[in-house]
Amino acid sequence: MAFIALARGLSYRDLVAQGVPRRDARVILDLYDTYYGPTRFTRQQALAGNNHHSVEILHKIELGANQLKDAHLGWQLRVELAGVASPAEALRLLEAFLAQHKPVKDVKRGVNITNHANGDRTISLTGSAADIADLETLIDDPEAPVESFVANATGGGTAGFGITTLGVIHLQDLLATCQGQGPDVQVACGNGASVDTAELLRRYCADQGFVAVFTDAGPLQLFREHRLGSYAQRVAATAESTKCCHPQCHKPAEKAQLHHIQDWKDGGLTNSGNLAWLCAYCNSTNGQLGRGRIVRHRGQIAWIPPRGGAPIPVGRKVQPRG
Repeated sequence: MAFIALARGLSYRDLVAQGVPRRDARVILDLYDTYYGPTRFTRQQALAGNNHHSVEILHKIELGANQLKDAHLGWQLRVELAGVASPAEALRLLEAFLAQHKPVKDVKRGVNITNHANGDRTISLTGSAADIADLETLIDDPEAPVESFVANATGGGTAGFGITTLGVIHLQDLLATCQGQGPDVQVACGNGASVDTAELLRRYCADQGFVAVFTDAGPLQLFREHRLGSYAQRVAATAESTKCCHPQCHKPAEKAQLHHIQDWKDGGLTNSGNLAWLCAYCNSTNGQLGRGRIVRHRGQIAWIPPRGGAPIPVGRKVQPRG
């Protein structure tokens, strides 16, 4: 505490100029404000200041006190730990105090999925302790936790279950791979995954699967008969893009909506040439100020930036047949 008291009248720059590391300078000034600055808890401040803790321990105590919403509890914590000589014991009592008095965080149950630009994905599940504990049993290899979890999960329970998705591989890519003219092509899937052809067959086509070859831009035209696209139109849309068509969005097609490029309310048709995948957010903000808009340019889905300019091609170009 005597070292903290030496900061009286000094600024951050003064401490740094005297050789105190920048991070420590901030900590020292904050500790000075707590133990020597003005407060309505003057009696508790005097009692808490009668300690021999290091700056490191005092900083950890402050981090704990800041987690307590009640200021009285914060000063009670400081006073109780002031008389503890052992740093290890002080930290143990700190954890026990916080466990007893820190407000319980209200956690909402559910699933949160984050799609990363490099193709990886993070999934976070919050549920009952029993449900999560059951899921934890699927991780039986600590050296490969994700791989073992997926292997056990996709093996099915007593009822069994499988995972299906739409994998899009274009004919020229498939022929080049079969002829050994290039490396095994990566197949983009509607669930956001990207796998090679062997993995596609093993993961999604082991039990059942089908192959559809598309050369036409629009296999089905529903005009104004239905607003929602048909299954075949969803397949065709995925052949053009396996994710949301906004270039800065990475949400997979299976989590997106079929967007009418010319709005339905403005007479847009439910035809494949007028449909494109947009996630719920991008669909609701498409065309709004600062968001740009989706168009079809020369037969290909494209995006016009917010400030205008040439359309930027998005997804895969589907060659129309004469």
